[in-house]
Order: sequence, then structure tokens, then C-alpha cells
Amino acid sequence: MARTPDLQAHPDALRCTMALALWLLMALAALMVVALAVEMMAELPWAGLIFLAMGLATGAAGVTGAWGTLDMLRLPAPILTIGPAGVHDRRLSATPIPWEAIRWRRVILSTTRANGDTVQLWIDANIPIRPPMRVLAVANRMLGRPPYSVLTFALEIQTDAIAAAMNRYKRPETLPGM
Repeated sequence: MARTPDLQAHPDALRCTMALALWLLMALAALMVVALAVEMMAELPWAGLIFLAMGLATGAAGVTGAWGTLDMLRLPAPILTIGPAGVHDRRLSATPIPWEAIRWRRVILSTTRANGDTVQLWIDANIPIRPPMRVLAVANRMLGRPPYSVLTFALEIQTDAIAAAMNRYKRPETLPGM
């Protein structure tokens, strides 16, 4: 008889709606900044280029966030399952990731610029990861971050519950930076 998972997380409809609205507003604001940049190019080309770069970066973030939210909503629930077989985050992989293929740690970041609480993952290279997450992993590595995180955005669960469930099967890494 298969043991039931310790944790299952489903999308929270209100959080998903709010996240999608935020990402779409960000993309709209980026369009306005790009329009302003085009207007500025005639008189202040250097300022126009700065605004153009800011608008394009903001637009890319808005579109990527909206795409990620919509992608998550089309996945079958539960989005996240943690149990004896490993971690099955449908946003990362179509199949469960076994414990022997995972290294993880919980990081609580609190600075004047950002706050965050996340479970960071390092996954063996032979585990099939969904293409959008492979792209995100490359971006994370370029920024000096771990490749993957178990994100709680738009789910009905918090990081402490995720870390507690994972800790039942595998101890977190304690090395800074790994």
C-alpha cells in the first residue's frame, strides 16, 4: 500500500488572480515607459536609451511572470506534492524528483531591499526539468543564485510547511552558497 504524501499544495485562486493582475500591470507600465523612451530619443537620446532599457527589462519581467502564472494554472492539481517518493513540483518537472537527486536548503532573506523566504533546490542533471524552468535556472545561475526554488507564490501554503515536510525525508544542506 502506497503511503500518502505529507504535503500537497493547490493553487489559491485569489493569489493567482492578484499575481496575474500585478504581472499584467507591470507589462502595461513597461509599454508606457517604452513609449516615453521613444519620445525622448529626439531630444535626449542617452535618457531615451536608459528608459528604453528599463522599459524592456520591466516588460520582460511582466510577461514572464504572467506566462508563469498562466502556465501554473493549466497544470493539474496538486501543484506541489512532498512525500516518500520525493518532491513533485509540477512547475519544475512532470515526474517526481527522488530524494537522492535533490539537495536543498531554506533561506530567509531580510534586507533593506528585499524580503523572502524560500526553499532552494539543486537537482541532479539527469532529472528532466520543464523547459521554462531550465531557462529560469540559467538566469538564476547568471545572478549567482541556486538554480531552482520551490516557490509559494499563488499556492495555498507557506515555506515553513514545505521545509518541514522535506526535512522528514532529507536534511537540508548547511553550507553557505553550496
